[in-house]
Amino acid sequence: MRLKGRLALRLIVPEGEEVPVAVETEDGAVFLGKAKVASTRRVEVNLDQAVLGGRTYPLKATVLGQDRAQGLQAQIREEAPSLVADLVRGSLRGLSDYVKARSQQTTIITPPGGGTVIQQGQSVPLEMYLGAAAADLFSVPQGQKAVIRIAEVAEGSPLEVWILGQ
Repeated sequence: MRLKGRLALRLIVPEGEEVPVAVETEDGAVFLGKAKVASTRRVEVNLDQAVLGGRTYPLKATVLGQDRAQGLQAQIREEAPSLVADLVRGSLRGLSDYVKARSQQTTIITPPGGGTVIQQGQSVPLEMYLGAAAADLFSVPQGQKAVIRIAEVAEGSPLEVWILGQ
């Protein structure tokens, strides 16, 4: 099964590392997983959780780009290690903020005929918080390299989630 969606947040992926990723689909589901730079210079995204209606479902899925090839086209560039660490931490802090914002979303319901307004909070499953916590702790290893190659994919990039199984 394939679902149309978009990248929830900008991705910055250092070569040789995996970073957490969030994908939103048209039906309102949020998929969580990991992204890494492939030898094809595309960003491969493997998803292992779907969050829909406040519940988490384990699954196995991958992401196809707009061209229906596996992975997402990325802008590849080289940066100083200290800048890469700041860029990655900033991107992952965005994932953490995204999870916190999702947890604070509310729905306001006005009953037929007027009357009392009902406000419902949306609970976010523990797995989303754990993903956000992992993002908060991520750091780029410091080595002797003068530059580190990174791949960047813009927030909102269109994609397809290809569900492979559970």
